Amino acid sequence: METNERQLYIGRGARPKTTTHGLNNQTRNTGRDPQTKLDDLDDISLENFTFYCKNRKKFSNYRSGGLAFGHKSSLNNYITPIDSNCPFVFWFKICKKLVQLPQDLICGVIYIPPINTLYTADDAISEIEIELHNMYKDSQYVCLFGDFNSRTGTLADFYDIDDFDDTFVNELIDFNEFSEIGILDDLGIPRKRNSQDQTVNTYGRKLISFCKNNNIFILNGRFLSDKVGNPTSRNSSVVDYVMGSANIFHKIVDFEIMQFSNLYSDIHKPIFLQLDCNVKTDMLKENTCIRNNEKYIGKWKHEKSTDFKSNINRDEVNDLLSHILEIHDDISKVDQNSVNEIVTNVTKILLDSAEKTFGVVTKDCRNSKEEYNNKEWFNHDCKNSRRDYRKSLRLYKHYGSNIFKVRLRNSEKMYKKTMDDSIRLYNHDLKKKMKELRMKKPRDFWKIFNKFKRPVNNDIDIKQFYDFFKEMNKDTLNRANIELDNNFDDYRNERCTEQWRSLR
Repeated sequence: METNERQLYIGRGARPKTTTHGLNNQTRNTGRDPQTKLDDLDDISLENFTFYCKNRKKFSNYRSGGLAFGHKSSLNNYITPIDSNCPFVFWFKICKKLVQLPQDLICGVIYIPPINTLYTADDAISEIEIELHNMYKDSQYVCLFGDFNSRTGTLADFYDIDDFDDTFVNELIDFNEFSEIGILDDLGIPRKRNSQDQTVNTYGRKLISFCKNNNIFILNGRFLSDKVGNPTSRNSSVVDYVMGSANIFHKIVDFEIMQFSNLYSDIHKPIFLQLDCNVKTDMLKENTCIRNNEKYIGKWKHEKSTDFKSNINRDEVNDLLSHILEIHDDISKVDQNSVNEIVTNVTKILLDSAEKTFGVVTKDCRNSKEEYNNKEWFNHDCKNSRRDYRKSLRLYKHYGSNIFKVRLRNSEKMYKKTMDDSIRLYNHDLKKKMKELRMKKPRDFWKIFNKFKRPVNNDIDIKQFYDFFKEMNKDTLNRANIELDNNFDDYRNERCTEQWRSLR
């Protein structure tokens, strides 16, 4: 079946991709490049989410580099992007009310190009450090995460007394006063990091110096689920980090290097970080939809069938039985209403018992009939592949055996391949359709073409309009009032009239 589908796509003009347009092809290895591969013409849209991008180029046939950040739209009032000129970091802050800290939490999404490439930047970490010092003016609570392309091995990320050879200086100065390493000791976090990647490169040494100079500590290899220092990429290297000031460590609930997934990256593994936040319903009311939550009885469980029988109210059953026998003796009392009443009472008795036995669950506020705005290329095959992938993911999470792990990997690859093929086929058909419409039906051509244009807001406040032209016509030379010659004779008037008519 898979071979037939491939032949069908090839027969209809689809070919394996040789550029970075669309999604990545599995056969192309781009190295350590988890960058966004976007430019300013691309638009990311996902229902109930807000996205921000810092692209490497405004427009390019070969998209690479860049940073992206997204969050739920319900948090719009609590997460604010911060403008900066550094191309290697995207800054944003989380409201102190949400994270329950004395100051806002400053976060930075980082991507540093790898060594020995066209975009290598030896001063990238220094530029990030300069901007970090500016951020420290507003808050002392910092968290950084992303692809640093830095291999640090197990080097210490803090100054230790053994780093200084001057005995006299060591006796006069307590270096722990200038370091927050004591916070790690209080929280039971080991000072020494573990790592399965023992290699140290140039960027790694610079990153360690950056951490030492700014009281930044790396979470990898010393925190919660990643105490062994798991690799963050498929080639067993550690280049992706989460780090921050020690004063936020007590807010971290979980940290884990997750399993590799073809859907998210061709090389890198996802990193999971969970913070303890003060997310309350009343805080998000103004940004979330208000719908009536419906309650449902839990699913039937055969092992609780005996409990279900014992929870049936015998008194209500006896009363209902007496009522049925009374009606049975006198048929004249039987009508539609009496039958409906009996059915309602029987249903109530059974549901009351089921509620006591299996409990009650509250349905999510999302309307089940709500339509999702899927992409036009996301066809029926994509939906089936997504369903199979989600099923494999649930089975792997529940059982965790190697059998289901292999099944999950295969379903991931199949889901990604199906989407790639669907995108290729859609682009090919669209290109062919636009070619035909351009000559035969130009109106339909422009109707389709305009669908891909971004909406432009040209609304200008009247005051801004006035101030703009006022500034533009301002006399910058401070010249005195000049009298203009307004004398027009008949010849000039006639010439002006002719010119005006010719313009019309």
